[in-house]
Amino acid sequence: HEMFLRDSEKMKLIIRGLFDTDGTIVFDKDPRYKKPYPIIRITTIHEGLRDQIADALSKMGFRVTRHYKNIQLKGISQMHKWFSIINPQNEKHRLKYQNYIAKNMPE
Repeated sequence: HEMFLRDSEKMKLIIRGLFDTDGTIVFDKDPRYKKPYPIIRITTIHEGLRDQIADALSKMGFRVTRHYKNIQLKGISQMHKWFSIINPQNEKHRLKYQNYIAKNMPE
């Protein structure tokens, strides 16, 4: 599996596929935040896969956190970057992103 890590375009496709099937976007509505705080999360029980994906995302310039079985990207700038670089294709995720932008971002 290490061979995929060397090809960044293939890695983006692998990450996109994982996110489209096993990922989610959640919005932390803690009152400390002025707006819901986006968290992009991919969950996998396979530690080796989690670490490889996290390392690949770090090399792409993402701020990655690992939390138990999760890989997480937190914040609005990370969410924008995610949708620009990884470009998820799952309609559910795309709609969540578009709705967040419509409700929380000034035009």
